[in-house]
Amino acid sequence: MRKKIAVAVGFVLAGIVAIGCGSAGNDTVTPGQANVVASDTEQSAEGPASTKIGTPLTLHKDQLGDKLDITITVSNSKTYTKEPGDYGSKPKNGIFLVVNVAAQVAAGGTGSYHLNPFNFGFVAGDGTVYDYGSGMLATFPNDLDSADLQAGQKKSGTVVFDIKKTDMTGGKISLKGWDSSQIGYWTL
Repeated sequence: MRKKIAVAVGFVLAGIVAIGCGSAGNDTVTPGQANVVASDTEQSAEGPASTKIGTPLTLHKDQLGDKLDITITVSNSKTYTKEPGDYGSKPKNGIFLVVNVAAQVAAGGTGSYHLNPFNFGFVAGDGTVYDYGSGMLATFPNDLDSADLQAGQKKSGTVVFDIKKTDMTGGKISLKGWDSSQIGYWTL
């Protein structure tokens, strides 16, 4: 009897994994009104969508019952040599790069988009990747909190990276897909 239960549980788990990893959907990212499209589930010949900071990217989410268009804008990059406020923490790598992130889900879709500061990264011109919050305890005003956005909802806040000053040259902010692949960029 235990063996039959274990086999049944195994099939259920395998089915869940197959649904989650197999045909997860066809998410694409479009910068502004350009024709560049990159897929979240497979790389296009053009690679991830790329645009200048301040220009919106639109994520077309179509996976596991969610069908949404999410417009995400990264703007207003600033650098700091210490955290503002009472604590005044100093960056471990040289500077804090702070960007504003705004996300808005178009009305009429179904499901939700999980907005999270960990959806963003910084990629230096030499390819060095910095993830949000890597070893950093600094807080800045209006930090972006995670949220599950439904159709018609929006949220904004700041995202902070602790980077080397020299890595600003040729650097870009990345948008990560559901599998942590980089699916879009804003160049500084």
